[in-house]
Amino acid sequence: MKKIAVSIILIALVVSAAIPIASGFLAKRVVVQSVEEVNSFYAESGYDISVEILKYDRQLFNSEIEWKIDFGSLQNLYGTSEIIFYDRAKHGYRGIRSHTSLEKNSWYQSFVDSYLNGVDPLTIVTTYNIIGNIESLAKLESFSFEKDGEQVVVKSGFMVMSCDQAISKIKADLSWEGGQVQERLILEALEIHQNMKKVSDLVWQGDMLFTLGTLQFPNQQMDAGFQNVSMDYTLSYDQPNDKLNMFSHFGVGSMVADVQSMKDLSFIFAIENLDRQAFEDFMAFYGKTTSAIFGQLKDAENDQQKNEIIKQQATIAGFQMMSAFERLLTKDLTLKFSDFAADLTDGSVEADLMVVLKEKLSLAQLNGLSLDPDLITDFFDMELDISFPETLLDKKEALIVPLRPQMKTGLFLNQNGRLMHQSRILNDTISLNGNEIVLKDLLN
Repeated sequence: MKKIAVSIILIALVVSAAIPIASGFLAKRVVVQSVEEVNSFYAESGYDISVEILKYDRQLFNSEIEWKIDFGSLQNLYGTSEIIFYDRAKHGYRGIRSHTSLEKNSWYQSFVDSYLNGVDPLTIVTTYNIIGNIESLAKLESFSFEKDGEQVVVKSGFMVMSCDQAISKIKADLSWEGGQVQERLILEALEIHQNMKKVSDLVWQGDMLFTLGTLQFPNQQMDAGFQNVSMDYTLSYDQPNDKLNMFSHFGVGSMVADVQSMKDLSFIFAIENLDRQAFEDFMAFYGKTTSAIFGQLKDAENDQQKNEIIKQQATIAGFQMMSAFERLLTKDLTLKFSDFAADLTDGSVEADLMVVLKEKLSLAQLNGLSLDPDLITDFFDMELDISFPETLLDKKEALIVPLRPQMKTGLFLNQNGRLMHQSRILNDTISLNGNEIVLKDLLN
């Protein structure tokens, strides 16, 4: 009986020791697969950014991993050509737990040594589960330093992110208390929350919420700033019709620019029935074009050369971009800029706009509308409403007086001290403030 008991204990000990070893092997597969998925995304998006594993030293109970992000032609945009990550991982029963450091980056380590007395404020811990999600927690401790005679304060923050092994579902939450640069910039209470699911490399459906408590630019000549900024974004995929629907709600509690102020600004921007394939093609082309331009900019020796490169590339890319944009103009495409509202000193401003494309529209047809504007009813439905206090304008007569004899009203009506505009393109008819108009007659 004792021998059996001892045998069972020995087997249990061997298995217990073997599980972390096995998890090291399996977790490496997860890491490699994750890198492949990220590179696939960048390849499809047109950007020449890549992730590469430089070293994967796997031992029985721990591993050391060195990998980097190469920013390619976008290095000027990010301020560095690459970021190197160094992971020290321990193998466990469910996977590996890794502590990530930026110590291999000379620019980062030099900053920590020179300004922070060698104390790294950033910690990153990632768990690669054999069965389940990849989970990462990054924490930033508060710190301050002096640069060019100015005091810079960076407050604490954290980011929690999780994704499945195929990186097809991503959930992330970021919270940062903010920071301050002397008296020139104050930022407080930044939060980002997102929950996205992959439709393709370039299309992710889900929700994102962005909030910012304070953004101020104090200045002796002029103060400017925002309070309680928010953006709520949703993208949904209509798979049967292969269409995308995007919805964004923007809000600003208050905004100040010198002596001008605005409160409770909010509006909705939405795109409905957007062709998915056309959108992916457009985004991929945009990525390739951006990479090509920045690829040439990195070799420019001065601002004049940079301006010449931008001008030349913008001309070339402009025509190609229009062709990619044309494929977005499909039947039932709808744009909404609605529920706009803002409180000014003189009163509230309100506006709503909706445009619906009735038929697929080519650039040639779009240009043809300039020759016969009344054809606009063949392609578009439109509703526009605007209202604001008359006291906002010093010279408002030009808006309320008919511009042509055929017009029964001006562009706006003055109703109880407010300027009101209503225009419609519905049922093949164009109307202004409730009265039908013929564009050709007005333009002639």
